[in-house]
Amino acid sequence: MLFLARHSGGVEPLGLHYLVQVAINEGWECEVVLVRGSDFEPFYEMVNTWKPNLVACHTWTGYHLPMFSACDWVRERGIPVIMGGPHATYSHEQCVHHADWVVRGSGFRYLQQALKGTLSKGVTFNAHGRREMFPVPSRRPLYDRYPEFAKSPIKSHFCSVGCPYHCTYCYADKFNEMHGGFDLILRSIDDVIREAQIVMEGWPETKMFYFQDDVFGFDLRWLEEFARRWKSEVGVPFHCQMRLEMTRHLAGDRRLDLLAKAGCTGITLAIESGSAFLRKEVLFRAMPHELIVEGCRKIMARGGMSLRTEQILAVPFSDIATDLGTLALNREINPTHAWASILSPYPFVNIGRMATAFGMFSGDQDGLLESFFLQSVMRHLAGGPCDIERIVASLQKSRQKEPLLRMHAVRREGSLVADVFYTPDAREVSRGDKEVENVGQITFLSDSENAHYCMQTARLHRFFNWLPRLPYGEELGRILVDVPESEWTWARVGRETFKHLRKYYSSGTLEGWVHSLAYQMGCASPDDLPQAIAQNPLYFCYFTGGGELARTMLRKGVFDPIIGIDKALIGVNNEARNQIFETQLYRIRGGPARIAR
Repeated sequence: MLFLARHSGGVEPLGLHYLVQVAINEGWECEVVLVRGSDFEPFYEMVNTWKPNLVACHTWTGYHLPMFSACDWVRERGIPVIMGGPHATYSHEQCVHHADWVVRGSGFRYLQQALKGTLSKGVTFNAHGRREMFPVPSRRPLYDRYPEFAKSPIKSHFCSVGCPYHCTYCYADKFNEMHGGFDLILRSIDDVIREAQIVMEGWPETKMFYFQDDVFGFDLRWLEEFARRWKSEVGVPFHCQMRLEMTRHLAGDRRLDLLAKAGCTGITLAIESGSAFLRKEVLFRAMPHELIVEGCRKIMARGGMSLRTEQILAVPFSDIATDLGTLALNREINPTHAWASILSPYPFVNIGRMATAFGMFSGDQDGLLESFFLQSVMRHLAGGPCDIERIVASLQKSRQKEPLLRMHAVRREGSLVADVFYTPDAREVSRGDKEVENVGQITFLSDSENAHYCMQTARLHRFFNWLPRLPYGEELGRILVDVPESEWTWARVGRETFKHLRKYYSSGTLEGWVHSLAYQMGCASPDDLPQAIAQNPLYFCYFTGGGELARTMLRKGVFDPIIGIDKALIGVNNEARNQIFETQLYRIRGGPARIAR
């Protein structure tokens, strides 16, 4: 059996470990091919030389078209294909034309049946499938073929499946609906510890586990036992993901204390927006500002835990002011790492349906980008949330919650203006409400204005690792996103950075920072700094091991003039993020202290 998936860069494809183990337990020989970018040649060569009896394909939306082509090629050679993953789960009607079996949701049982020859072809789904227990994998098939994952000091792990929250951009709400409601599936602590011990026996260089659970430690009774056993039976630090709501009250304090006791050295959680309106009405994360700030403070106060916050730029009804507000909130929190993405409006989740209903997105998932780090694919509004916020506020209090899911917009012919209509539910209609009501108007950005906003959010994304570290970094962000395209260079970023910081520090202080950076890089003086670093030296002063980061970027050719400023900034962002991961967030290696204080 040959497993096909996209190579995800530095993060191991955790689910494949368990699927491969299912096949091994059934007596099958297994191989894995992870495709890098659009290069499917290693996969085609493997099929031709190994001649598998079955190919299993994992695909996600945005990368589904090249996967479809690969699966078609396999089936033309008489080899059956079983397809799973997010795109198979939520867009099975597309996938069924490119695979013999399409598995929606959990697939352990159906994979077993396919291997036994007892699975009927077509689309399969088991409403109770997520209760299937995870096998304890050896991890060798994947690690032997892709030693970069074996050598990584961070290994991914799972303890639970499920999330009770209803974020509009996430699969979880739809997944719960498919399965009849929320049900947190917890692995036994014996299994969790045994899997970690297998990893430590085979790869003793492992320095940390990253628990990929959506809400790690949600069940306090489970966490009590885990905290008692993990540190003594495994003894390796871990990083986990949770929700800010889980830090509330005495139960939240107890949860954080247990995590610290067990050996948790850092937490990742989502904020998503600095706008209270966008959080509540668009993203369905009604977290007050006070909860966000206090919850983050609680985490960072416990034994020096690191904190990564996550946010999304360019959501429906956003504008550059709300995106900069998200940056300002992160500057107030001062997390270890402020991570950002750009919204991809997947049509099978609520925010995708919302964007489509309002005419911000066509609904064609074939037009989605593979990555949510590149640029917005939506048509945005003039004035951001202003008009829609007034419309929502004007609706009667007796109307249903989450009114944006009951609205749609219709563009006036030849105009950027659209009328917004509200469709009441059955209860409201029975009360005498109109079946469809015009509740206001919104105005779209023109083509050029929309392109400008998409460019602004792309620029802001490239610097989101860095700007919250600066005093009032949102002010510098506002300047950088409005630099004319013809003047957009790394040197211009450096000049604007110096002008901004000069408002808060003396010239002598800034010059001292640059001298320290030169020393870290092994230069006799700032005059000896390489040109690309000399153009914006203060950028590197805000990272632990800034001199090492600068040398890494030079070695990898990040500033090669041939690639252009946009690709250069993607490289700058990626390398800065990796540096934060290793030296501050996960602390798997040290480095010279941050120069800027």
